[in-house]
Amino acid sequence: MLKQSHIKSRIKRFLRKLISSPGYVFYYFKKEVIESWWRKICYKSGRGKSYYPKNVVLLPTARCNLNCISCNLGQSHTKKEFAQTFERKKEIYIDEWLSIVDKLSFFNPMISISGGEPFLYKDILALIEYIKHKRLYCSLTTNGTVLKEEGLKR
Repeated sequence: MLKQSHIKSRIKRFLRKLISSPGYVFYYFKKEVIESWWRKICYKSGRGKSYYPKNVVLLPTARCNLNCISCNLGQSHTKKEFAQTFERKKEIYIDEWLSIVDKLSFFNPMISISGGEPFLYKDILALIEYIKHKRLYCSLTTNGTVLKEEGLKR
């Protein structure tokens, strides 16, 4: 149980925020009331104990064309070990990625694509187009060195 002084300080903080930013009411209501209420319903109804994913990171490849010292993949003592686990022959085929996106699309998460250099994965553009086709938000982390003009226009 919360102490009365703690409750008063939370109310004061909420009111200060409300006065300085009226849009905060909607944000607070969505985040604190609706989402917590939905989690409780899902938990108590036996639909599972975990909440849906809001962000998902896809790593289609660990191959990279650079050797950056700021990157874990670029550090020489770990690069070989890391790259060996993600050799090209061990990369997931595009149909498996599309199946994963199909399953994730129910939750409407933000999908981030990263890894080594994503554009070294041969079907990366097809994967991105499929994610956009499913109307999901997609972000991509790339070093940009392998981008070609026709790929940018797509």
